[in-house]
Amino acid sequence: MRLNLEQLLKKELTRAEFLGLTGATLLSVLGITSFLKNLNRSLGSGATNKLDNQTLGYGQSSYGGRNNPN
Repeated sequence: MRLNLEQLLKKELTRAEFLGLTGATLLSVLGITSFLKNLNRSLGSGATNKLDNQTLGYGQSSYGGRNNPN
């Protein structure tokens, strides 16, 4: 594997090839991290937002003037 890496580093590239490979690498890294973040979110990490589970109507939130100590 080390030999392959050295061969890749010694290979001459044009500017267009270099920019293309750099862009592809950046998109791959961003895509993988976004995929893992979405996968973690869809599997349900257990942390849910309390407001997602209840429907607040007019006057039911603290902004509406009522504070529920629950």
